[in-house]
Amino acid sequence: MPSHLIPLLLFVTLSPLLPMKGAEFREIPEETIKALKAAETSEQWAELMPEAEMFTYAKRGDQAMPLYFFPSQLESDAPTGVLLLFSGGAFKSGSPAGYYRHALDYSANGMAVVLVKYRGTKTDNATVLDAYRDGHAALVWVRDHAEELGIDPDKVVAGGSSAGSMIALALATLDFLQEKGGATDGAPNGLLLYDLAMGAIASAPIEGDPMLGAEPPARWSWFSEERFGDDPKKLSPFHHLHDDLPPAALFMGGKEKPAQRHGAWLLFSAGTEKGADWDLHFYGAMPHGSMTGSAGWQPEVYRSVVESSLRFLRRHEFLTN
Repeated sequence: MPSHLIPLLLFVTLSPLLPMKGAEFREIPEETIKALKAAETSEQWAELMPEAEMFTYAKRGDQAMPLYFFPSQLESDAPTGVLLLFSGGAFKSGSPAGYYRHALDYSANGMAVVLVKYRGTKTDNATVLDAYRDGHAALVWVRDHAEELGIDPDKVVAGGSSAGSMIALALATLDFLQEKGGATDGAPNGLLLYDLAMGAIASAPIEGDPMLGAEPPARWSWFSEERFGDDPKKLSPFHHLHDDLPPAALFMGGKEKPAQRHGAWLLFSAGTEKGADWDLHFYGAMPHGSMTGSAGWQPEVYRSVVESSLRFLRRHEFLTN
């Protein structure tokens, strides 16, 4: 092996595990974690997350759509960056309270956090397009209220796990979402994409690809127009990558299925070929959901993911404390 490659390989292999001096992590009582998992209403989430202020960012019929704002816990003379987090759960079983730990940890390290309730979590009867539009509305609301919240409207990062990462990536790639968004830009300035799976990358076959092509058809049976609310290809982030993508950090477990791992690499390659400043982190032996859900059973992995995310946020000046 050429000697000039050795330092690079060591960095790629070890950097996620290096501790970051000064990173703060909060402890959450077990009874609170259990209560958050059982909670299903905006009022219950607000009661269990007292550090957050609840706002209504949109109305969907008679339903008020809440978000939960956690201000930075570090003193700053300037407005802070903000991280909008969208839950995973295949657009049917998520909850904004699932990221309570993340909100506490990121805000403790100087990043304001917004947890978004979107249609497609728990018992909502909604399409993927509904979830996209809710994500867009939440981001626009945050920008419109930047002064009130004490955040910088030019330092808005969108992120999430699995289905949540798909929402975040869609906000950065699907131009049609912005067409009816009014005067405020609804695209994020940065991305934190956790637990990437094939469905969080592409919702339609990738022409000519040996693993994510049209065959076998069963691979794409979940991605129906009925479930998505429109042609899945129109709503597929991978099919709408462009030359002005925001910086991003992508995280994935090594125990994902081969097609999932291939999809993550394909997304990373396609984005960087378009000039995007993207990082890709693979964690060997970790299954789907572990990039955000491992705090209880593999805390060193969870902390490593947070520390790597904080380094990304600092490097791109979303986080300056």
